[in-house]
Amino acid sequence: MWFPENLGLAPGTVAAGSLMVDYVMTVAVSVCFRGRRYHCRLPGPGKLAHLHLRSPHHPGRSCQPAWSPESGRFFSIPTYLFVLLCGGLVVVGFIRWVMGDLEPQALDESGSTLQGMALLWIVLRAFSGGCSAMTGTEAIANAVPAFKPPESKNASITLGVMASILAFLLLGVTALAQVLHIIPQDGTTVLGEIGHAVYGGGFFYYALQIATMAILILAANTSFTGFPRLASVLARDGLMPRQFMNRGDKLVFSNGIIGLTIAAIVVLVVFRRKSTA
Repeated sequence: MWFPENLGLAPGTVAAGSLMVDYVMTVAVSVCFRGRRYHCRLPGPGKLAHLHLRSPHHPGRSCQPAWSPESGRFFSIPTYLFVLLCGGLVVVGFIRWVMGDLEPQALDESGSTLQGMALLWIVLRAFSGGCSAMTGTEAIANAVPAFKPPESKNASITLGVMASILAFLLLGVTALAQVLHIIPQDGTTVLGEIGHAVYGGGFFYYALQIATMAILILAANTSFTGFPRLASVLARDGLMPRQFMNRGDKLVFSNGIIGLTIAAIVVLVVFRRKSTA
């Protein structure tokens, strides 16, 4: 799993540091999601940390708690639900658009053309959004030993399937946002706006909202699994304090879990739980 063997110490350290920042931001962004209209709030990093600190070590695996969020069955239900609902959103949305049954929002043409620093800011925001869409792919690379034999082959197949689903959903949702002239609004998300336009305010719309919330919880949970493991490897190589190598009473890397929790809380406090700040 460690990077310097293939990239060298400096590039490997940069890659590891970037991955740790990604883990922190994944937790912070995932738990700050809150819909004012529907009053849904996700559990904070403290609650997730408490669950992982109380989780016993899974025998035979590296820092893998045995509690249910680490089991395939737990992950499969919300994941399949989100993929089906979001994939259905893309398919149904384009069918309705082709049939002329989907009305785009009215465009506000009063603003001036973006240029200079404003255009650069938009490009940087788009780049950061694309990077956010790709987050989660590293979880497969970090968990290759957890796959059934042959581990590398099964991990590669899983990564390919994940990339294909990601490309379809990302491109489909982006295209629908352009077709519908979706503009980000306070109190909801772009996916929520598209879901309301395609599904209406019925069962499938609320199911999509619930599935999105579940996916965010799983994303934060993945960080609580990956960050402590990566911190322990860095500590073993002398790149982080050796305390991150220590396991707690439940045989999990407690210091890594606590460090991730503190870092995520600091980000939430600084940006006042606003993911668009």
